[in-house]
This record gives sequence, C-alpha cells and structure tokens, in this order.
Amino acid sequence: MPLYAWEGVDLKGSVHKGILFSPSDKELKALLEGRSIGLLSAHPVSSGRPLSYAAQQEFLSRLASLLSAHIPLHTSLTLIGTLVKGIGVRRAVGGVADLVAEGVPLSQALETWHCADSLALATVKAGEKTGALGSALDHLVKHRALMEVFRKKVRVALRVPCFTLFFFIVSVVGILIGVVPQFELYCTSSNALSATSCWVFYASSFLRSWNALYTFMGISVFILSLITYARSERGRSVKIDGALSSGFMRSFLLRMYTAQLLRGLSLLLGRGVPLVHALKVCTTVSTSHRIQQELTKVMQSVEQGKPLSDALMMSIFASEELHAYIVIGESTGQLNVMISHAAELFQQKVYSNLDWYIACVNPLLVTSLGMLIAGLISAVYMPLLTIPFAMG
Repeated sequence: MPLYAWEGVDLKGSVHKGILFSPSDKELKALLEGRSIGLLSAHPVSSGRPLSYAAQQEFLSRLASLLSAHIPLHTSLTLIGTLVKGIGVRRAVGGVADLVAEGVPLSQALETWHCADSLALATVKAGEKTGALGSALDHLVKHRALMEVFRKKVRVALRVPCFTLFFFIVSVVGILIGVVPQFELYCTSSNALSATSCWVFYASSFLRSWNALYTFMGISVFILSLITYARSERGRSVKIDGALSSGFMRSFLLRMYTAQLLRGLSLLLGRGVPLVHALKVCTTVSTSHRIQQELTKVMQSVEQGKPLSDALMMSIFASEELHAYIVIGESTGQLNVMISHAAELFQQKVYSNLDWYIACVNPLLVTSLGMLIAGLISAVYMPLLTIPFAMG
C-alpha cells in the first residue's frame, strides 16, 4: 500500500501534517475528512535506502533503553530523531515516529522505512503480541551486539594473512625496483647466470617499464570489480557457497553458520515465536543460497511433523553434539534453553578454530614469505660471488 505525506487544515484553521498508508489520494482525502481535516496537499513518500547495520543497531539500542525506562513509544522515537546523526537516519526515524503516531504498529513502521532486518522485525512483532516490547528489543540488541563481536573477530582473523601477503608483495617490489638494479651491471658480467637470477633480473626490468604500470592498472580494475561483485548480495552468496564446497573452509563455515542459526532460533523462541516461523525468519536472514536451501528443507520437515532434531540431522547442519542438545531440549520442554547452550558451544568452537588459525597459519605464512625473500636476495648475490672465478 502506498505511503503518503499529507498536509491539511481542520475546522479551526489549524494546519496538520503527517504520513499515512492509503490505496490512493482519494482514499486519503476521505480518511482525513473522517477526522474533520481538509486535505491541502499529498504526495507519495519513498522510504529511501535501508539503514546500515551500525545505524540499525544504534537506533534499536536507544529505543530499547528508552522503552525500558517506561518512556512512551512515540516520545522515545521523537527523542531518538533529535539524537541520531545523518540526514538519512533522521528521516527514517522521523518517518517511523509519524507512522506510530497514526496508529501503525512499530514492526510495520520499521519494515516500511527499512530500519530493521527480518530477524529484528520478527522479534518486534513477538514483543508487540506479548506486550513486552521493551524486553524484546533489549534481547534483540544484546543478540545483535554479540553477533557483531562474533563477526568482527572472524573478519579480523581472516584479514591478518591478507596484510601479511600485502607486506610481502610491497617488500618484493621494493627490492626488485630499488635494490636489484644496483647489482644488475655486475651480475650480468658473469657468463653463467642461473635460471633464478635471470628471472629476477627480468622481473626487475619489467617492473621499471611502462608495461608494469599498464599491468598494475589492469589488475587494479579487475580487483576493484571483483570486490564490488563480492560485496553485492549475489556475490556474497556465490563466495560463501564456493567456500562451503571446499574442504578447507567447509567445517569452519558450517560451525559459524550453525552458531548464527542457533543464536537466531534462541532469540525468537525465547520471545514466543513458533518454531516454523522462527526457521523461516532465519532462512531469510541468511546470506548464503546453500544455507537457505538447507534451512528450507529443515522447515518443511518440521512442518510435516518431524522433530527439529531429526530435521537437522538430515541437513548440512548434522552433528552428534547438536543432535544431543536438541533431543534433550525437546524431551524436557526446554528447547530454547538447550538451543542457547548449543549456540555457545558452537561459538566457542569457532573461536578455538580462529585461535588455532592465528597461532599456526600466520607464523607458517611469515616463515614461507621470509624464505622466498631470502631466495630472491640470494639470486642477486650469488652471481657476484662467481665474478672472481670468471675473471680468474
């Protein structure tokens, strides 16, 4: 249904403004006339671009704090609108406040202005149904903060090898451009140059030519295009699905996505969301097409009456430890609690994998790169040692 920003005047001559959903401007005019307001102007409103994850977190965190202090919802939204930075964020918060003032549920207002993802919307809807919106938002904010710390630690651990490789490339290029040419005249006077030394001098000559600049520009354009594609929705899905197909990253990514799935289920089930709907929400939140397909199969199995433990064992998430936790939760009626414990277990496993990765892979990478640089330097100096024998 279209969203209209309207301006009207009442019988006393007072001017009123607001935002309303209406099938058309005629329906909007009739709706306002029922409130004894004459329509002066109206135009469709675009909800704009979705808020960034950081902006959503700041907005939801402020809203949870104010609602926990028993401040009315509309007053809280108005206060937040004066505190947040950025024109787009203020516009979105103001739009949410206007819709709430017109009687629109908070979940619908957040969805209209793209202020929350599917997981957050499901949590807010559950809070509205139970009358515990402040508590639901507080749990949501804590969940998002925990997941952000989790993602940040994963990103930092995976970026370290990239920085090491970048430092190695810069060092090698610096040696080839600045150091190798100083020895080229002496080394080429030797009649017997090894194949390695020939390749080093050829690479040095190439990097000092215009061809190197053209090659660098072409590689830069390719890398930027690749990064742009990887950051798109389809690119992220292809990247993750490809990593899930490789043996090296498969187990790590499965543990990471299992931890994220269990965290999401724990949050939603704890707010009273039905299991099937919680699985559906977790499916829409996932950024991997492969994970979405697997979760869809799990959801269909649960809809057919199968226990969650059996449905997960028939999916990519199959694990004896996870199965044991889910079975205990189903048998005791404490499924939400056991899912939360399982989420902590798998998250700790991911952290252990990252610690092992940092402790083993990075020193091995640094040692390998150091040996390559040593080989490069020896390829330059070895011909110098043969010059006296050649002269003799």
